[in-house]
Formats: sequence, structure tokens, C-alpha cells
Amino acid sequence: VLLGGEIEHQCPDSRSIGWFLEGILPLAPFGKESLSVLFHGMTDGCCDRDPSPDYLKASAIPLLSRFGIGVNSDDGTEAQIRVL
Repeated sequence: VLLGGEIEHQCPDSRSIGWFLEGILPLAPFGKESLSVLFHGMTDGCCDRDPSPDYLKASAIPLLSRFGIGVNSDDGTEAQIRVL
């Protein structure tokens, strides 16, 4: 069961944050609640293997919105990836 909610994860130095985003983005829309994940780690340290969060922000989020995911949701939030 995918619950959603708030999650915090420390990514190991062997993989960048994009690797974890690739795995969670296809699952996030199917949670019972909205999902908020805070990743700690490298954002572009493994660019030859893992996508950067900026790349996923520019490609995956618009794709999800074409399927109605994150658009006009009940709680008023939109699907987003923020790099801090």
C-alpha cells in the first residue's frame, strides 16, 4: 500500500538524487495522500549515470501534468521538484 505523506532520505554518495527521483516519480501519483520527499545528497555528481533533478523537473513534471497528475488536485498543490 502506498501511503504518501512526508519522507526524508539521506542519499548515499554513490548515487545522485536523480536516481532516487526516477524510482519514486512513477509511484507517487498512486499514494493515498500527497507525497513530499526531502532528499539529502548530490544533485549532479553522477551525470554519466543518473539524471539531474533539474532535468527531471523539466521533463517528467510536464509529462505528468499531461496525464492530469498534479493538476487541480484536491489539496491545491501542484506536482513539483524543488532544488534547494
